[in-house]
Amino acid sequence: MALEIPIMKSDDPVAAPPSYRVGVRRRTRQVSIGGVKVGGGAPISVQTMTKSKTSDVAATVAQIVASAEAGCDIVRVTVNDREAADAMAEIVRQSPIPVVADIHFNHVFALKALEAGVAKVRIN
Repeated sequence: MALEIPIMKSDDPVAAPPSYRVGVRRRTRQVSIGGVKVGGGAPISVQTMTKSKTSDVAATVAQIVASAEAGCDIVRVTVNDREAADAMAEIVRQSPIPVVADIHFNHVFALKALEAGVAKVRIN
């Protein structure tokens, strides 16, 4: 027996929920992430995440710079160990775009990231 999945056309205002309608954006409150406005009618911003080991400052900054040159507005950097937390101040200092600290279940790393000057902390 085949499973039938209904297909909704995103341009059909009756069939599609409001968040899926073409040209319709959900109303949100605007926030600022290091000077980049997000939500509340601001232009859509591009965000990415580095994949280097955060403690390797040179490699992480190189990825951030390349992302910024490609048009990225905000970058997330993982802070998953003490070495990564220690590297954040230098990464933030060298970054041309706002850095979001992606914290993995450790409030101490979040506090160190804030001390380093990150634009935002995201706790998983």
